[in-house]
Amino acid sequence: ILLYLLITMAPFAVVAPLLGPLLDRGRGSRRAMVVLAAAGSAVVCPFMASDLKGLLLFPEAFAILVLSKLYMVAKSSIVPSVMVDGDLLASANARLALLASLAGLTASIPAVVVLKLLGAAWVLRLDFFVFAAACVFALRLSRTAHGLQRASSPKTAMDSSSTSSVHNSAASTGSQDYSGWDELAGQQDASELLGGRFLPPAASEALLAATAISVLRGAVGFLTLMLAFALRRDHAALWWYGLALATSSAGSMLGSLVVPRLRRILAEQQILLIAMGLVVALAVAAAAVGDLIIQPALTLGMGLAFSTAKPSFDALVQKHIPQGAQGRAFARFETRFQLVWVLGALIPVALVIPLVAGDISIAAVVAVSGVSYLTGRRAIKHYRRST
Repeated sequence: ILLYLLITMAPFAVVAPLLGPLLDRGRGSRRAMVVLAAAGSAVVCPFMASDLKGLLLFPEAFAILVLSKLYMVAKSSIVPSVMVDGDLLASANARLALLASLAGLTASIPAVVVLKLLGAAWVLRLDFFVFAAACVFALRLSRTAHGLQRASSPKTAMDSSSTSSVHNSAASTGSQDYSGWDELAGQQDASELLGGRFLPPAASEALLAATAISVLRGAVGFLTLMLAFALRRDHAALWWYGLALATSSAGSMLGSLVVPRLRRILAEQQILLIAMGLVVALAVAAAAVGDLIIQPALTLGMGLAFSTAKPSFDALVQKHIPQGAQGRAFARFETRFQLVWVLGALIPVALVIPLVAGDISIAAVVAVSGVSYLTGRRAIKHYRRST
């Protein structure tokens, strides 16, 4: 299990520091990364089919994992460039997540048939055609200009030494467009800016939401391993594991369905708060019942909450982080989320945690995170009004 958790983290060690900056290199770089992810996977699959019983399978599988994470980050950063209405970003992210889930479910059916009739090698050969088709579609994406743009207004033409005054004037107008703020900061690296050396209020919204999503992601990892070990201690039947997996997947798909409807009446920040409130309520209910029978409801709610909150977070990053820094931002955030998931999953691996105690812990941690998120948003609003 520890090896599995390590493997889930390993691809981000490549994507975040090495491939993330390439996403922000210039015109068409994100489309190029999507093409690279698809083409690279198509190339690797036949080699994996030939090396199923050899040691080369492991580096080849690692390459596939890296390419899949690269695609995930590139997809998130390319969405704003093909959207007309920025207010629909959360809905677009949710629809893409739902489409990915449905495509994976649909593709698993012929894959199982091929696996049973022809063997695992032919599944990988079939994957070659799938990834090749994805590469063709990726080449049809437009070469959007998303690099760092110099603002043409008089304010953004100021000398870099007047960075703080530009920051204050932007905050006072309540503007959410900070394209070019890293240019005004004297060409500082965007990854340093995201770390807080120069942080407009709009970017603070994204970073604050990242903390909330990190807590939810950690809670997912914690619940996953806690429930798995609890089922093993109780010698539960195999169908219990399937039920937990099915309810979690159903919750994820349901969340992707409801986001577009929620976004019509709620802001992304409100959706995040509702998602955390749902987790707290269900965790408290599960602790009150104190029986294994209620846990699938919690996994359903956790999947629903995270799949509702994540598209909203992606939309906040896409709206509030300059497009020229979004590739690195998403790579950095996704690495953080996976790290928190692993840390959350490690707790029930190291300690024997009863279900009731675990449910109470989830409720308490997510509740504190929700209050912290709400307080942080109020602080940002107060700062904007005062400047």
